Amino acid sequence: RMKQKLSKEADIPINTRQAKYAPYAQALVRALEEQWRPGQANYDQYPQDARRALMKLTIERDGNLVGVEILNPSPIPQINNSAVEAINAAAPFKVLPSSWGLDRVSFYLTFEVVEDRFVFRPAR
Repeated sequence: RMKQKLSKEADIPINTRQAKYAPYAQALVRALEEQWRPGQANYDQYPQDARRALMKLTIERDGNLVGVEILNPSPIPQINNSAVEAINAAAPFKVLPSSWGLDRVSFYLTFEVVEDRFVFRPAR
């Protein structure tokens, strides 16, 4: 018999338009923007699609970071490493709203260097 899964979890794209999740997701992006420093690299020698890393970060109800996963790494190690560092530096995050009724949430987002700027895009 399979053990019943007791914890309530959700996967949420960082660009969610759902009113219940959007304010938290936007605050998360701001926290990550403050921490992300991809550093100087010769980015223009890489095609645009090589300059992004798809990340998954998992947050417990109390705001603690419990997982960081690179789902689609960039061939530029600096982007992957700096994305992981930014996520760890921004943690812990705000407590998950009790109205969500969730024990844990995973957010998906892409860290991307565009020209000399960096942006966060929804997971595609």
